[in-house]
Amino acid sequence: DNAAVKLALAETHIISETKAYLESQGVDLTSFGSRVRSDTIILVKNIPYGTSTEQIQELFEPSGALKRVLVPPAGTMAIVEFEKAEEAQKGFKA
Repeated sequence: DNAAVKLALAETHIISETKAYLESQGVDLTSFGSRVRSDTIILVKNIPYGTSTEQIQELFEPSGALKRVLVPPAGTMAIVEFEKAEEAQKGFKA
């Protein structure tokens, strides 16, 4: 068995699982390709595998009121939505 093939299959599975999760939570995946950016939502990438929703909340709550936090099953990225744009900006800079 080729390790590179196994890795590629695992990555493909995680990507599919993440897309399915985000869609099930009402996220429009086409928005990731848009040049228009939200002023209340932060995309958090490259976080350690298995990061929990609670860990993300603890990290961003000091910046302001969170409307929702989405962490797909793999826990390698998150979407953090703030109630107010100025709080999201503060969270982004933190």
